[in-house]
Amino acid sequence: MTPARSTRRASRAEAVARCLLAGAVGALVVVAAWPRAQAAEGVAAATTPPSASQVAGPGNPQPGDAPVGAAMQPPPLPPPPFDQRPPPAEPGPPPAPMPPALPDQPAYPPPPPPLPAPTAPAAPATSPLVAAQTPPPTAESLGQWGLGLDLGLSGVLPDFGLLATFRPYAWLHAQVGAGYNLISPGIRCGATVINPWFFPVSLTGEAGHYFEGDANGMVNSLTGEGGDIAVLRKVSYDYGNLLVGLAWGGKHFVFYLRAGVTAMRATLKSFQEAVSKTSGAPMETSDPSLSYHGPTLKLGLLAFY
Repeated sequence: MTPARSTRRASRAEAVARCLLAGAVGALVVVAAWPRAQAAEGVAAATTPPSASQVAGPGNPQPGDAPVGAAMQPPPLPPPPFDQRPPPAEPGPPPAPMPPALPDQPAYPPPPPPLPAPTAPAAPATSPLVAAQTPPPTAESLGQWGLGLDLGLSGVLPDFGLLATFRPYAWLHAQVGAGYNLISPGIRCGATVINPWFFPVSLTGEAGHYFEGDANGMVNSLTGEGGDIAVLRKVSYDYGNLLVGLAWGGKHFVFYLRAGVTAMRATLKSFQEAVSKTSGAPMETSDPSLSYHGPTLKLGLLAFY
């Protein structure tokens, strides 16, 4: 044997011895540490809560576990033989066919008729007893018609009036009618407002017109002469009155006394003829206008129905 080969064998033997020695040391270390690992595992098991798999049991089933009574249930029965099965049900009669639609009628049903228009509820009937107890309307809410007579002055001449009167309210009167001044007839209108509280003071406004008339007859009867004055043959004038007065009465009758001022405007016709006759020579002139302002007084009675 050569020296090189003997040297390689010695090296291999030494390596094997070393491996055996390392294995023996490792075994001794494991044997010595085994009691300590068992003690540490026991402590960890005592302090760690059990997992879901550890507490699984009859009262805490887990997914995938079989039902509790599955093992106790009997196996399903086999199906009965074909000859013991019940016969199939007989089919019923076929449904009746729908009647065909007529040519002049649609296949779908007609629309429902329209609803009637709503009507106002009927007024409740009033019994005769309630109607008899209802007071009649007064002049405060229902207008009244009536007739009136008065006597007074309009301008410088007397004035007799016959009036138609309308009273829409107890404090308001309206009049329209005819008059007479001892010469000719005329027309007039007016309105009266009456104080509805405490003292019945009234305020009246009037306007009118008297048509042409011959005043010579009235003048001759007053003077006792029989003259004929040209400017008195056609006397006509317009007038207006503003009066304050008192009114007494009720629903059907009103008596009043009024005083105030009057204004009159007239045209003296045939004035040229009168001047020419007085002077004895013909003269050319126009008909002048005459105006008058003075007091007036009226007394009257109104009857309403």
